Amino acid sequence: MTDIVHDPVEAHIAQKVFLRDGNKLLILKLIDEYGGYWDFPGGRVNTNIRDDQSHNKLIGELHREVREEIGEGVKYTKDPRPVETAFMVPPHKPHRNIFMVFYEAQYNGGDVVLCDEHQEYKWVDVMSYDPKAEDDYWTPSYWEVVERYMKRERGK
Repeated sequence: MTDIVHDPVEAHIAQKVFLRDGNKLLILKLIDEYGGYWDFPGGRVNTNIRDDQSHNKLIGELHREVREEIGEGVKYTKDPRPVETAFMVPPHKPHRNIFMVFYEAQYNGGDVVLCDEHQEYKWVDVMSYDPKAEDDYWTPSYWEVVERYMKRERGK
């Protein structure tokens, strides 16, 4: 009998939002210190949910991160639906494994105010945007998830 070695990977959980305004999708550019690549609003789930991992607590964490990254004034769907998943190792933190859940939400107004982690934002057209063709820098795991999302949206 072969001994099975259990060596679990330490991984973080992140939740991100595909924030849509019609055919436009909001993308954020991280500061150079964090790799300078393009990203989506959201972030890692804090450990304060360890004892309560209910849907409401997880969505509350998502809303907290979105508020921190794009401002209190942005209004969007409060019960976003999960649409994609991905696994990522950030280039600027190669020791960190992150499992990501992507939600889709509809933008309902308000001014985007970036936190100090981001240097720029823009709205891109989901019908024509190609993350590989642009001069924009995306990590490979993001290319894959963005391409899957765009392909599905274009097929509707």
